[in-house]
Amino acid sequence: MFLSIFKTRARLHARRVFDRVLGGTYHGEVFLCGGAFKPLLKRRAPINHLELWVRDRKERENLTRFLLARGAVLARESQPYCLKLRLDGCVIEISYHNVKDG
Repeated sequence: MFLSIFKTRARLHARRVFDRVLGGTYHGEVFLCGGAFKPLLKRRAPINHLELWVRDRKERENLTRFLLARGAVLARESQPYCLKLRLDGCVIEISYHNVKDG
């Protein structure tokens, strides 16, 4: 029972994060990873940055274009690890690792 409650809380939390960052209008596939889930482990823990992963290069390009159109600006490119954008004071890291590559 505890596991199902935690999974529900994790999904609701992820939905709130995605709605805030993607505005509920992005239609691609995105994986939310890392420290974005800290508030589930410790109340009011700050989310310092968001780590987003995608399946492949095409999806990464779509997500990057979408975020730039929403007003994100390039913060830093950390080859070969990730692209960092800043949107409304939040740092968003888009991993260069493709989920489909394992």
